[in-house]
Amino acid sequence: MEEWTQSLIKKPVQGLEIMDWWEKELAHLSKKARRLKAALMIYVAWNIWKARNKRIFEQRTMSPGNMMQEIKAEIQCRFMACGNLEFSSFNV
Repeated sequence: MEEWTQSLIKKPVQGLEIMDWWEKELAHLSKKARRLKAALMIYVAWNIWKARNKRIFEQRTMSPGNMMQEIKAEIQCRFMACGNLEFSSFNV
């Protein structure tokens, strides 16, 4: 994720609470950049949750690469449905 977003979203520091990480990642940004970054973080979290549920309830595993493809596909669907939220710079 860090590579794909050109370091916009970085891996959380081990031991840091999720809310502290979230606030730290968004605190220094402009409103527009904050919205973009929050949207990307939400898409990632949502897809991690869905992959977890597939593993538990459907006994299906997903590689990190496949998960990234699903995230990109969902962002592309959002773009087609609602217009661009400046995702185009991440080669969606």
